[in-house]
Amino acid sequence: MRHLRLNLTPVIIPFKNIRTLPFNLFLFSAHSHFLSLVLPKGFESHSYTWGMKEFYERIRILKDSAYIAIMQSIVKTILLVISVTTISLGQKIGKPSYQLVWTDDFNNPKIDPGKWGFQTGDGCPNSCGWGNNERQYYTDKKENARIENGRLIIEARKEQTGSRSYSSAKLVTKSKADWQHGRIEIRAKLPSGRGTWPAFWMLPTVEGRKMKWPNDGEIDIMEHVGFNQGMIYGTIHTGKYNHMIGTHKTDSLLVGDVEKEFHTYALEWTHDTMSWYVDDQLYNRLERNGDDNEAWPFNQFKYHLVLNLAVGGNWGGKMGIDDSIWPQRIEVDYVKYYELVN
Repeated sequence: MRHLRLNLTPVIIPFKNIRTLPFNLFLFSAHSHFLSLVLPKGFESHSYTWGMKEFYERIRILKDSAYIAIMQSIVKTILLVISVTTISLGQKIGKPSYQLVWTDDFNNPKIDPGKWGFQTGDGCPNSCGWGNNERQYYTDKKENARIENGRLIIEARKEQTGSRSYSSAKLVTKSKADWQHGRIEIRAKLPSGRGTWPAFWMLPTVEGRKMKWPNDGEIDIMEHVGFNQGMIYGTIHTGKYNHMIGTHKTDSLLVGDVEKEFHTYALEWTHDTMSWYVDDQLYNRLERNGDDNEAWPFNQFKYHLVLNLAVGGNWGGKMGIDDSIWPQRIEVDYVKYYELVN
């Protein structure tokens, strides 16, 4: 009576920018009663090790003639497990397809008014401090928002402006570019230091009535607070899940050089899922799971993009504001929106 043990050690094959996975990248060989699995680079370890423990059992082979049949059955089972777990984790197999339909590379000498508007002021009287006790006054002045060397600059400065001790800028695509589902990418370099709070986020463009927060939803593609330098957050806020009641859904990724290097911050948004990436590294994924609009309002409206640099506030100013660091800036290389094709 012979025994067969399976060895599932991955052999890495480098492939760049894999969007879809060719079938011929799954290679198997049987020798010395071992099965070797070959996977392309880009698959994280949990994508192929989940559920594999079941295969590390001894298989009793009564007859040599049964060997090939058993091996074929095992290979098919492993392929099925890999496919199912990969799809469920939003990896390379079965990813949605996207088509670029909107972009701003900031190659014009001035900010394009056909793509961007400004929100100005301090939020008063309806929402002083923009609902978060923020310390900046938003302007549309070139000192706070401008194009420089093919990049959008959003700069926060320590200067008395209006009722506030700091000035900054907040750009929006509302009623100029409003989207539902797709992939949004922002390639940017972030500020540093206590009191900085840059954000790339989305709010619904509601017609015929005033937007209701958080019931109508908020999608935070990227948030960063300077007292926790390098930690990138991706979050949703809804009626059921929001920070006011401590139930907001969020996750984070440490990126050590956000103030020195450009990184691509992306959201992929379908009818039932949202996935957050930094440089195509997935770090947060949420699923609708049959939730109603209270928990998942994101299929009711189109949403517009917001780019801003806040100063202080309930979160950004949690550890105080370092008055020695200003001015601070966001530099944006490009913004792209890809429409969901399938």
